[in-house]
Amino acid sequence: MRYSFEVWKMEFSLDFQNLREPLITSIDNPIPIFIEEVNVTNPIQYPTFTPNEPGVYSCILEVSDRANNTRYARRFVLFDKTSAVTTQNENPMYCTTASSSTSYAWQTNGGNTVQISWKDHFINTVHADGHFLSPISAYEPRLTDGGRRVDYKNIENKFDDYEGKMNRNGIDNINGIVKFEFAYQSPTADVSNLKWTDRELSESTTLTLPSSEDGFSQMFWVRAIDTMGNTKGDTTVVYFDASPPVVGLPVMDYNLGNGRYNFSSKQVFINKRMKYEWQ
Repeated sequence: MRYSFEVWKMEFSLDFQNLREPLITSIDNPIPIFIEEVNVTNPIQYPTFTPNEPGVYSCILEVSDRANNTRYARRFVLFDKTSAVTTQNENPMYCTTASSSTSYAWQTNGGNTVQISWKDHFINTVHADGHFLSPISAYEPRLTDGGRRVDYKNIENKFDDYEGKMNRNGIDNINGIVKFEFAYQSPTADVSNLKWTDRELSESTTLTLPSSEDGFSQMFWVRAIDTMGNTKGDTTVVYFDASPPVVGLPVMDYNLGNGRYNFSSKQVFINKRMKYEWQ
């Protein structure tokens, strides 16, 4: 028996929206980034290869017998030692049921049902821009040996990769994120008591809180996870107050000697929570 092992860096096809090995064209005959023949020993000394950049890599094993009968098998690896999950400030995490005039920080409608949205807030830019989690196309047959065999380098479906998390079907994701987790509690509570719930690939959640009394507040956490296990969390706080403002009668002090001008005056009025002064 003879074994040969090769590695290709996959490319993304805009036409077919999938990943594939570089194609042979009339002007380009690509070669693998790594290839090594494996000596038949006991035990077999399996080759190793470390890519120099993140990407999806196709690993193809060729097996031949003495009569030159050949079969090929393929497996996929996502290699990434550098990327991370980040947040996009232009797409903030916020409470959609809170008042927009308060920058979504105060819920003033008296209800205790809230909706938290984090649409397009989290991203793994390297995975998203590189389309690393896209489906993978069937292998394009190639190679001839002078006419006796045409396109003999072919990977039969039964020897292709449909196993594990990284396979031909790709991985469901949003912006390179494969799962979101959600938690909430009082802003003053110990964060070690957070109870995370799985939101899969939903970018919003709606829940009913135990209270919406004036002065009640709640902090909400979202944690994004990519396929490498990298995580990034973010929070938003919502305050509840449905009471109308109560403004007292203004008080006017004339001709103050300690103002900006010798004859300046000051007007004071007080609402339920704040004191305002003009001078």
